[in-house]
Amino acid sequence: MKKIYAGLLVTFASHAMAFDIDPRCNLPEQLCELQLKFEASDQELNDVYQHIMSHIESDYFAASMVDKKEIKDSLIKSERAWLAFLKQNCNAVRVLNSGGSGKNEDETECLIDMTNQRIHFLKETYR
Repeated sequence: MKKIYAGLLVTFASHAMAFDIDPRCNLPEQLCELQLKFEASDQELNDVYQHIMSHIESDYFAASMVDKKEIKDSLIKSERAWLAFLKQNCNAVRVLNSGGSGKNEDETECLIDMTNQRIHFLKETYR
């Protein structure tokens, strides 16, 4: 079951730090940097999600007087819906910019931005 939860999330983070680009990255430097930010955000979102799940399991939200299974199920459904929206929304950004040379960067920036927004939402909602 935990594999399902971990597999639900695709995430990204925008950090104000320098990233060491993997010399094996066969993409333009800017896209390699964005990919590293994407991976960092992905990890942060997964960490936040797992933290929330552990809070649910430990009855952290008992004061809400809602069954923890219901909270857990609603979060899983919400995350699945958000992931589908993320994919379609950032694909639309890519299509819109497909005539230019920066379409991949634009799509990856969309993924990073939306993931960071999701991280913020989850932290605020499930605190």
